[in-house]
Amino acid sequence: MSTATIKYGPFTIHWYGIIVAVAIIAGLAVAIVAARYRGQRVEPLAGMLLLGALSGLIGARAWYYLFRRDWYSPDPGRVFAVWQGGLALDGAIVGGVLAVLIYTWKHNLSFWEWADICALGMILGQAIGRVGDLLNNQAFGPPTGGPFAVVIPPENRPQQYLGFSHFTPTAAYEGVWDLVVFAVLVLLTVLQRRQLRQLPIGAIFLSYLMLYSIGRIPLETQRLDSLMAGDMRVAQLAGAVMIVVAIVLYAIRLLPRREAAPVVAPVAHGVASDAYLAAATRGSLSRLMPNAQLWDDLDYGAETVVLALNSGSTEQAPTASEAEEEAI
Repeated sequence: MSTATIKYGPFTIHWYGIIVAVAIIAGLAVAIVAARYRGQRVEPLAGMLLLGALSGLIGARAWYYLFRRDWYSPDPGRVFAVWQGGLALDGAIVGGVLAVLIYTWKHNLSFWEWADICALGMILGQAIGRVGDLLNNQAFGPPTGGPFAVVIPPENRPQQYLGFSHFTPTAAYEGVWDLVVFAVLVLLTVLQRRQLRQLPIGAIFLSYLMLYSIGRIPLETQRLDSLMAGDMRVAQLAGAVMIVVAIVLYAIRLLPRREAAPVVAPVAHGVASDAYLAAATRGSLSRLMPNAQLWDDLDYGAETVVLALNSGSTEQAPTASEAEEEAI
């Protein structure tokens, strides 16, 4: 089918661009809902979207260019023709994650919290984006005579398959898998509130990396246009790395956290609290009199020293024995 849908003079709007725009809007809407569900402000999402869209686009194009320089060499201007495809999803993921990392670091926000929020929008956007791949006649598999097939025009077919018209709709299968991952992440988001120990902050994002890669690795074997690094498919290598990294980080997130020591507010010059004076007196006297039998007198002495200092009295405080005699 034609990749162009609307033409107005010299301008052409392509299906691929429309689908990508819909994917971004849908992903943002889901992220807003997730942020509100977690009790977070939605304002940071605007900055993350702008930075993420730019870095994701650059990452996706750079990733594709890195492994398909031969496709650009006849016409270097293709680098800017994003409507023709040539955007690697793995590069977009790396760019998007870097955008969230930079934004949260600059604005002193929790990266793991916002990564969990954005993960829902990212996987839904990927599912919708695969529709754009179908309409753009890319990301398809070998010829098939089965009931599920996509018709690829001759100009988009590999040379060895010019005599075939119906191909495996690999992009559609991956889009379905992405929807399954999205549903699982929604469920995990709900459970995270009840099982914070088993699902710590960051678990949704790491689960997204693992689940997406688990589906992408076998589906990549059905694609005819995979990016290659020697004899290896780049997407499969990237998926394996994502799974390992996600498992390691998840294990680290499950480790028990040391509680930070309470911070004691500084005391103004010339003013001492009762607790501080009592602790200081007890510590000093304990070094002089380590005998455990004297602790009762020490406790009483510490209290009287505090009272004397706070009252401004210069009279010597009575000892415990003198106090007992006065009481009799």
